[in-house]
Amino acid sequence: MNPEHPMPPRAAIMSLLGGQHIARCLSIVADLGIADLLVDGPKDVESLANSAGADPDALYRVLRLLSRVGVFAERPGRVFEQTPNSAVLSESAPDSVKQYARYAGTHLHWNIVTHADYSVRTANPASTKDRPGAKPYDILSEDPAVLAIFNAAMTELSSADGPAIASAYDFTPYKRIVDVGGGQGELAVLVAQSAPDSEVTVFELPHVAEDARRRLHEQYPHLNVKVAEGNALEGVPGKYDLCIMKHVAHGFDEAGTLALLKSCRSALDENGRLLLCEVVVTPGPESTGACVLDIEMLVFTGGRERSQEEFAELLHRAGFRLERIIETGSWVQVVEAAVA
Repeated sequence: MNPEHPMPPRAAIMSLLGGQHIARCLSIVADLGIADLLVDGPKDVESLANSAGADPDALYRVLRLLSRVGVFAERPGRVFEQTPNSAVLSESAPDSVKQYARYAGTHLHWNIVTHADYSVRTANPASTKDRPGAKPYDILSEDPAVLAIFNAAMTELSSADGPAIASAYDFTPYKRIVDVGGGQGELAVLVAQSAPDSEVTVFELPHVAEDARRRLHEQYPHLNVKVAEGNALEGVPGKYDLCIMKHVAHGFDEAGTLALLKSCRSALDENGRLLLCEVVVTPGPESTGACVLDIEMLVFTGGRERSQEEFAELLHRAGFRLERIIETGSWVQVVEAAVA
């Protein structure tokens, strides 16, 4: 939309309502691997359809729509080429979102979004609408195919966020660092590489910790990274100078997030620091992506994205003082807090 020539209100709303089709088309081209097929240069839709196993005319209509919103570029003769936006849908892109686009189009995710009205009416996650008392991630794990795509999507996002975080923050002053909810240890490895004199611990649930321990032993035996297991909602054992949580706090409601923060507070010494690596909601349209992710958390886990003011208030209640918010050059910011 050109701000100098805005659409009439009716046309603007109709365009926004069509967003569901744009999102679905993005998932479809990710599944078909169209961006991967265009890595080597432009191709006509017949060639793309033949390689992807799609109907040429139907695929053309999908790519035509996406080209109108800046994903792919259409050339004469039904030829399409890559754009910076479509490039991140390819597997080889360093900042790829291909797997996340695939996950967004799964039947499980689509069903959750369809029932977003339930979340708006009750403030409960739509993912558990028909399974009261169930945990969202347990429901996800019941479908191995979707779970595999989801895990690939989370690894994909971490591979882009991690280097940005490691470059934006100096970890060398801290000798004992714990990454709470650190997954397979992707960020912990980067932290250990940037602060070789530090001992870095990945703290995870038992079933995740087992895989992380094996991966780190096989791939990074030379790094000073170890794995501890437990439930952070019940406490984080040990004492540390620095506690990190990346994309963890946003997955919980206020009570759950407060419990996590208090667990981190108990694990830190009196001069300890806490880093929350999250997407911070700011005023204005530049924060649209954060607001979209906020709705994603509302309907999936009952969690939320937060503003600086919301972080400050929650941190204060947990025994911390907000120090600063650090830009990383990615869509994730580092919220740094000190023990109060």
